[in-house]
Parts: sequence; structure tokens; C-alpha cells
Amino acid sequence: MYLVALTLAQRQTSPKENLFNVLMQYIDFEDCRCLDLFAGTGGISAEMISRGAQNVLSVEQRREHAQFIQSIIKTLHEEETWHIQQGDVFRLLKADGQGLYDFIFADPPYKLSEIADLPELILSSGHLAPEGLLVP
Repeated sequence: MYLVALTLAQRQTSPKENLFNVLMQYIDFEDCRCLDLFAGTGGISAEMISRGAQNVLSVEQRREHAQFIQSIIKTLHEEETWHIQQGDVFRLLKADGQGLYDFIFADPPYKLSEIADLPELILSSGHLAPEGLLVP
């Protein structure tokens, strides 16, 4: 299991692209099982898909964001690969049977009261594969 803290250099590419360029030094997204916590509008999940992820689960509590992600999934014809779960991230982390993920990305809201506990909660949830990568 790897926990990576990232520092990104200023470049002409987007921050998201820079992030994934750095992450590719640690993980091969081809055939990767990915979990995107606090998915927002799905930009990180879409990047996972574009880099060849085998399976992506986006978890987002806000209904309008989840509906937007679902529309993107349909537009891209990724219904077999990319799934959205509207609901509470903390409930998902406490639930059994969600599977193991090679890559877990968590981008919680800054005002989240449990933000300091989130990395440990994710690591203790059993959802990260033994050689998996967590970016909290």
C-alpha cells in the first residue's frame, strides 16, 4: 500500500493533467480498479477512464452532481466501466462488499469536519488493495 503526497510543478498543462502525469510514476492506470471519493462533477473519474482504468466508481453525495456524472457516463458510452453511487462517502467506507481498489482518490470539501481522519478511515476500511495507491 502506498500513500502519496504530491507536489506539482507549474507547467503549461492543466492541474489535473499534471496530477495524473505524476501519479503515472506510481501506478499504471491500464486495467486499474479506481474509487473516486467526493467525485464532484467527475473530472478526476473521467481522467481515470481516459487513462484506461478497468473500472471506476465515483461516489458523490450531491444529487445534481451525481446526475451530471451519469449523463457524462452515458455520453461517453462508459456504462460498463464507470459507475456512479450517489450517497455518503463515510457509509460506503464502512460498508462491506464494495471490493478492493488499486487506486483511491479522495478530494473532500475543505470544511469537512472529518477531513483529518479521512486517510486513516480509508486505510482501515479494507477497500485499498495491498499494493494500492491512496491520494487523500
